[in-house]
Order: sequence, then structure tokens, then C-alpha cells
Amino acid sequence: MHVKWMTIIGAVVGSMLIGVGTAAAEETFVDLKYSKWAEDGITYMAKRGTVAGYGNGIFKPEALVTRAQAVTFMVRELYSDQLQRAVEGTTYSDVPTTHPFHREIMIAAKNGLASGFPNGTFRPDAPLSRAETAAFLTRAYSLAEGKKPAAWTDTDRHWAAAPILIMSSNGLVGGYSDATFRPNQAVTRAEYAVFMARVIRFEREAAIRTQDWDKLISYMTVSEQVGQMLMPDIRQWNGKATTTVNEGLKRTIHDQDLGGLILFDKNIVDVTQLTTFTHDIQREAGDIPLFLSIDQEGGVIKRIPGGTNLPGQMALGATGDATLAEAAGQLTGEELKALGLQINFAPVLDINSNPDNPIIGIRSFGSEADLVTRLGLATIKGLQPYMHL
Repeated sequence: MHVKWMTIIGAVVGSMLIGVGTAAAEETFVDLKYSKWAEDGITYMAKRGTVAGYGNGIFKPEALVTRAQAVTFMVRELYSDQLQRAVEGTTYSDVPTTHPFHREIMIAAKNGLASGFPNGTFRPDAPLSRAETAAFLTRAYSLAEGKKPAAWTDTDRHWAAAPILIMSSNGLVGGYSDATFRPNQAVTRAEYAVFMARVIRFEREAAIRTQDWDKLISYMTVSEQVGQMLMPDIRQWNGKATTTVNEGLKRTIHDQDLGGLILFDKNIVDVTQLTTFTHDIQREAGDIPLFLSIDQEGGVIKRIPGGTNLPGQMALGATGDATLAEAAGQLTGEELKALGLQINFAPVLDINSNPDNPIIGIRSFGSEADLVTRLGLATIKGLQPYMHL
């Protein structure tokens, strides 16, 4: 998948049009008291808009997931765009057009996620087995066999031996203490939500590890895609400077799915506090790290107390020496990276051509375009190994 601006613009527009869906996806379930082990997975999938309850905060975690529900969850996750189109293709004798999940079952069949039985039925209301769960999920996601031990005494000759091995060897499903997998055992709604959450997080983690950003974006929700374009400041909360991860900052990070934050002098006490602060912010962020940014130009714009006090850009410009500009960029990048910051909104590339401009002045390399370009590129070259530019 190639990420284009139209994709991002579409995501922004889409986010404006799905208010009702987003609210439903973030429903809080009140019947998870005895399913705490699954609460994180259920909540995660509900936030993605993949699983849903029965209204009034009821999820029924211990109820068996049906084949129809299982494919519906997968279609919502993988092919939600197709839910708005007419569907054609495979038909099943026991899935009339009036069935509540008719459209989802047709889409699942069309995309090879699930199939029916030789007699032409789908058995939409039959409970899904552990074996079928492994088969459905390995069809939906391109998983390869992992390295974890996965030897079960009751799967060698089972029709689903291969998908069970793939899921087990990646730590996505487990067996029982007696070394059995129990492939024909029915799966609850809680278990299925947890299995899906594990697979999606596994795939996202792999994309981050290999820096496959297109793949990662394909696993992001619309809210997350839009959030990657947001980098607000966090100067104050409740009238006080934000220098630690307070409740307001937590809500901002989680509710908005932010791509990053920009720190100002109000957020910084000293280098020890700043390093702790950026570390704690990333711990709060989840699986996709935040871009943490700052304006560290040098000279009069200096955010880091205790950092190297480099000359401003006009002073560097007066030397005309690109080697000095590159060294300044390198030193700035080294220090910012050590403090947990990845983006520096510097150097300033404005040309100081207007003597009445009260903002640029000594923050510019000079009044000549060639000089600004040459020293600006040199500074960027020094920053680049340490910053995301």
C-alpha cells in the first residue's frame, strides 16, 4: 500500500462522518467482572470498532461466539469499506438475505476468510471451535510459523493442524496443562476478541520492528491515521505547567490517538526532569511511539537548561562556515536524542530580508538566500543522524 495525501485526507473526512460509529465503538461494557483476563482485548477491539455488545453495556463475554459473529468481527476489521456496497457471490441455503449477518458472511466468503460446508450450508449460528478460530485468523492475516514450541497431543492429524501450529508457534493461542489443544472445543466471545487482539498487536509490532510503515498504517484505525497528523502543545493543564504525565495529558494521548507532542519551556525544569518526562510519555503512548518535538535553535531560542549554549543562527551566518553550522546541528541532535526528543523545529530557513520583522531577526542565518541555503543544509546534515527530519 502506498500512502498518498488523498488517503490521509480521506481519513480526516471519514473521521468527521463516523461520529456515531466511534461512540458505539468506545462503549464501556458493564458485564466483564468475571472476565477481567479478557477486558483489555475486548476493550481494544471495541475501540477499533470491530466487536460490539448487545446494548446497555452488555457484551456477554462468556457466551459462545457463533460462526456468523466471528466472520462479522473479521469483516469489520478488514473489509469495513465493503459493507457499504452491494454484495454478490457465494450463497448458502441457511443464510437468507434477511439474516442479520448476511452481508458480512457474503463478504467473508468472497475474500476467502471463511467457507461453508459441502451440503451448501454455512451454519451461521453454530458455535465456532478453537480449530476454526485458528483457520479463520490465519486466512485473514499473513502469518508465518513462529519459533515458540507448539507440540499438542491432539492436533497432529486434525484438519486444522497447520493453522493451529502457526498460531501456537507465535504465541497467539495456547493449549492446556495436559499438552492438549482441544481443537473442537467451542470459543467464547471473550476468547475470540482476545485472539483477534493478539494477532493485530502482533502484526503491528512486526511492522514497527521492521519499519514497514505502510503495513502499520493499514493496521491503524481511522482515528489513529488522523492522529498521526496532530502534534499539539501541552503547556498547561488546570492552570499549571505540565511537567509530568498528569491526568489531562493521559486523556489527550489516549482520546486523540496523537502522533506527537511539542514541548515548550513551560514543560521543562531541568535535564533530569525532561528525560524522565519524555520516558514517561512514551510509556503512556502504547505500541506506536510518539514523535516528541521541540524548538532548539540555539542563541535566543534555547529550550534546554543545562544544554550546550550554542551561538544563534545569525552568529553562525556571520562566519559563513558550513562546517561550523554542521557541527552545531550535530551537537544539538546528540543532546536532544539523549533527552528523548526526536524532532527539532530548526534550523530557521527564513531570509532576513525585512528589517521591520520583529520575529526573525537574529534567528536567521542572514539576508542572502545562498547563505541561508548553504548553512541551513549544513545544519540539517548535522541533525539528521539523530532526528526525524
